[in-house]
Amino acid sequence: MSGFRSEGNKMEFVNRFCTLQEPKSFLHPDDVKIIHLLMQNTHLSVKLGKCFSNFFRASRGVPQGVSLFSALFVVYLEAALREFRALVGNNYEEMIYADDLDFVFEKIQTLQHIFNKLPYVFSKWFLSVNSNKTKFTMLTRIDRRSDESWRRQMKLGSHLGDSEDVTRRKILAMDALTKYRLYGITKNKIKYQAQDI
Repeated sequence: MSGFRSEGNKMEFVNRFCTLQEPKSFLHPDDVKIIHLLMQNTHLSVKLGKCFSNFFRASRGVPQGVSLFSALFVVYLEAALREFRALVGNNYEEMIYADDLDFVFEKIQTLQHIFNKLPYVFSKWFLSVNSNKTKFTMLTRIDRRSDESWRRQMKLGSHLGDSEDVTRRKILAMDALTKYRLYGITKNKIKYQAQDI
């Protein structure tokens, strides 16, 4: 599954994070200090075209577009997952990349158990799972390789099947080359031979 969402104000989840004890149990005290320092006395400005607004003080939270937000969200998600693991046990494996999380297991009952408990734990952390981005993939071996539907499933921008992914990348490369040729790009000069694509 992927696309975890923080419910409510995106800036507020970091405030909740900083007041919780659970993340502090696995973060180094220096990390916690740096987070607090980075969040204090922050001044922001809004850019519209080439114009900038006056600076204003941001005393609560971290805006979603700031690089610190992504790092803190990963730590926040890890804290929620630690509580989830304690409740569910370890009869599954996790693969995590940023806010993209996969549960890997052998028995379908584990899936039911996970999805019965996940909303309960995540709601306590003001998180929800984006059901539009949630996918279920069954990895099985079939006599005919072309019938293995999991090979065409996407994960972090790549197909799970090697040959399927290479084919897709070839198509994308050929498409890019075609567009490149349409524009008639030379060394120092771009000569437009076609309308914008």
